[in-house]
Amino acid sequence: MRKNISYILILVSAISLILWVLLGHVLYKDIKNDYAIKSRDGYFTAYINHIKPFNPIGVYCQITSDTPAFISLYDKEGRYLGQSSPFTCISAYEIANVLFPRDGKLPHEAPSPEDSLFGAAMGEHEKDMEIDINNKRWWSIILTPFS
Repeated sequence: MRKNISYILILVSAISLILWVLLGHVLYKDIKNDYAIKSRDGYFTAYINHIKPFNPIGVYCQITSDTPAFISLYDKEGRYLGQSSPFTCISAYEIANVLFPRDGKLPHEAPSPEDSLFGAAMGEHEKDMEIDINNKRWWSIILTPFS
């Protein structure tokens, strides 16, 4: 019995360490101090969050990028919908042309599959900044309870 408990403890510790190494720099969000962009219809809010140097990826981003940031997306009720890639070190100053789901649609128009994508046009990093609210990427699924 003791052996099983120690194996479980080691497994939980290993998983926690792996998650911290992979996602620790984007785990801590201070929405009150981050820059917010609201969609025209008021349904979505995108926060430009600063990457924290809490793990090796965060330290690397701080060294290689000026004011590294990522975007997290919330609906009007404050529910977390997802975030951009935590593995891309992009300066907050490079984030431009923010496009929310349903932008450009009239209220009576039916939504299309493209209406589930949030994006910030950034040239080579454009795919890294996309957030699909209908098909969350694995990091958005893991970070949902923490947001």
